[in-house]
Amino acid sequence: MLSAMTYSHIMKPLFVILSVLLLCALLPAQTATDIFDSGNTFLNHCAAINNLPNINKTEEVDIVACIGYIRGFGDGVGAQWGIKPDQPMPYCPPQTGTSAQAVRVVLQYIKDHPAEAHLPVGILAYRAMVGAFPCK
Repeated sequence: MLSAMTYSHIMKPLFVILSVLLLCALLPAQTATDIFDSGNTFLNHCAAINNLPNINKTEEVDIVACIGYIRGFGDGVGAQWGIKPDQPMPYCPPQTGTSAQAVRVVLQYIKDHPAEAHLPVGILAYRAMVGAFPCK
Protein backbone atom coordinates (compact mmCIF):
# COMPACT_ATOMS: atom_id res chain seq x y z
CA MET A 1 0.00 0.00 0.00
CA LEU A 2 1.25 3.49 -0.87
CA SER A 3 1.91 5.94 1.90
CA ALA A 4 0.07 9.26 1.80
CA MET A 5 3.31 11.07 0.90
CA THR A 6 4.12 8.73 -1.99
CA TYR A 7 0.54 8.91 -3.24
CA SER A 8 0.75 12.73 -3.20
CA HIS A 9 4.04 12.68 -5.14
CA ILE A 10 2.45 10.53 -7.83
CA MET A 11 -0.94 12.20 -8.08
CA LYS A 12 0.19 15.84 -8.29
CA PRO A 13 2.39 15.37 -11.40
CA LEU A 14 -0.23 13.11 -12.94
CA PHE A 15 -2.90 15.77 -12.37
CA VAL A 16 -0.68 18.43 -13.97
CA ILE A 17 0.02 16.24 -17.01
CA LEU A 18 -3.65 15.41 -17.49
CA SER A 19 -4.59 19.09 -17.12
CA VAL A 20 -2.09 20.13 -19.79
CA LEU A 21 -3.34 17.43 -22.15
CA LEU A 22 -6.93 18.54 -21.62
CA LEU A 23 -5.99 22.17 -22.24
CA CYS A 24 -4.21 21.23 -25.47
CA ALA A 25 -7.25 19.30 -26.63
CA LEU A 26 -9.44 22.36 -26.08
CA LEU A 27 -7.22 24.79 -27.97
CA PRO A 28 -8.25 25.88 -31.47
CA ALA A 29 -7.13 23.62 -34.30
CA GLN A 30 -5.08 26.37 -35.93
CA THR A 31 -1.44 26.14 -35.02
CA ALA A 32 1.03 28.96 -34.59
CA THR A 33 2.94 27.71 -37.61
CA ASP A 34 -0.08 28.58 -39.78
CA ILE A 35 0.49 32.24 -38.90
CA PHE A 36 4.05 32.09 -40.17
CA ASP A 37 3.60 30.13 -43.39
CA SER A 38 3.73 33.28 -45.49
CA GLY A 39 3.63 37.03 -45.35
CA ASN A 40 -0.06 36.83 -46.23
CA THR A 41 -0.95 34.82 -43.14
CA PHE A 42 1.37 36.90 -40.95
CA LEU A 43 -0.37 40.04 -42.19
CA ASN A 44 -3.82 38.58 -41.53
CA HIS A 45 -3.02 37.45 -38.00
CA CYS A 46 -0.68 40.18 -36.83
CA ALA A 47 -2.29 43.35 -38.22
CA ALA A 48 -4.41 43.72 -35.07
CA ILE A 49 -1.27 44.89 -33.27
CA ASN A 50 -2.04 48.30 -34.76
CA ASN A 51 -5.38 48.30 -32.91
CA LEU A 52 -3.97 47.82 -29.41
CA PRO A 53 -5.47 47.99 -26.83
CA ASN A 54 -8.86 47.55 -28.55
CA ILE A 55 -8.58 43.89 -29.55
CA ASN A 56 -10.51 40.70 -28.83
CA LYS A 57 -9.14 37.54 -27.22
CA THR A 58 -8.39 35.80 -30.55
CA GLU A 59 -6.43 38.83 -31.76
CA GLU A 60 -4.61 38.93 -28.43
CA VAL A 61 -3.48 35.31 -28.83
CA ASP A 62 -2.37 36.02 -32.41
CA ILE A 63 -0.41 39.10 -31.36
CA VAL A 64 1.39 37.17 -28.62
CA ALA A 65 2.34 34.54 -31.22
CA CYS A 66 3.52 37.26 -33.64
CA ILE A 67 5.66 38.93 -30.99
CA GLY A 68 7.08 35.55 -29.96
CA TYR A 69 7.95 34.75 -33.56
CA ILE A 70 9.73 38.07 -34.08
CA ARG A 71 11.62 37.72 -30.78
CA GLY A 72 12.74 34.25 -31.82
CA PHE A 73 13.72 35.55 -35.24
CA GLY A 74 15.85 38.26 -33.62
CA ASP A 75 17.39 35.76 -31.21
CA GLY A 76 18.26 33.51 -34.16
CA VAL A 77 19.97 36.34 -36.01
CA GLY A 78 21.86 37.27 -32.85
CA ALA A 79 22.91 33.67 -32.28
CA GLN A 80 24.18 33.41 -35.85
CA TRP A 81 26.24 36.54 -35.29
CA GLY A 82 27.53 35.10 -32.01
CA ILE A 83 28.68 31.97 -33.84
CA LYS A 84 30.38 33.99 -36.58
CA PRO A 85 31.41 37.26 -34.90
CA ASP A 86 33.78 38.10 -37.77
CA GLN A 87 30.74 38.76 -39.97
CA PRO A 88 28.87 42.03 -39.49
CA MET A 89 25.34 42.04 -38.11
CA PRO A 90 22.86 42.21 -40.99
CA TYR A 91 20.84 44.91 -39.22
CA CYS A 92 21.09 47.04 -36.09
CA PRO A 93 17.77 47.68 -34.35
CA PRO A 94 17.60 50.58 -31.91
CA GLN A 95 18.41 49.68 -28.32
CA THR A 96 15.10 51.15 -27.22
CA GLY A 97 13.15 49.27 -29.89
CA THR A 98 10.42 46.84 -28.88
CA SER A 99 9.20 43.55 -30.25
CA ALA A 100 5.88 45.20 -31.11
CA GLN A 101 7.80 47.77 -33.16
CA ALA A 102 9.59 44.97 -35.00
CA VAL A 103 6.25 43.28 -35.79
CA ARG A 104 4.99 46.60 -37.17
CA VAL A 105 8.13 46.96 -39.30
CA VAL A 106 7.57 43.51 -40.82
CA LEU A 107 3.87 44.22 -41.38
CA GLN A 108 4.72 47.47 -43.15
CA TYR A 109 7.27 45.71 -45.33
CA ILE A 110 4.67 43.13 -46.38
CA LYS A 111 2.14 45.88 -47.14
CA ASP A 112 4.75 47.80 -49.16
CA HIS A 113 5.84 44.67 -51.11
CA PRO A 114 2.62 42.77 -51.91
CA ALA A 115 4.32 40.80 -54.70
CA GLU A 116 6.51 39.15 -52.03
CA ALA A 117 3.72 38.37 -49.55
CA HIS A 118 3.65 34.70 -50.57
CA LEU A 119 7.22 34.22 -49.29
CA PRO A 120 8.03 32.73 -45.87
CA VAL A 121 7.85 35.22 -43.02
CA GLY A 122 11.50 34.64 -42.09
CA ILE A 123 12.66 35.95 -45.46
CA LEU A 124 10.32 38.93 -45.27
CA ALA A 125 11.31 39.70 -41.68
CA TYR A 126 14.97 39.64 -42.66
CA ARG A 127 14.41 42.01 -45.57
CA ALA A 128 12.24 44.29 -43.43
CA MET A 129 14.77 44.56 -40.63
CA VAL A 130 17.75 45.09 -42.96
CA GLY A 131 15.84 47.86 -44.72
CA ALA A 132 14.52 49.52 -41.58
CA PHE A 133 17.59 49.24 -39.37
CA PRO A 134 20.77 49.34 -41.45
CA CYS A 135 24.01 49.26 -39.51
CA LYS A 136 26.01 52.46 -39.80
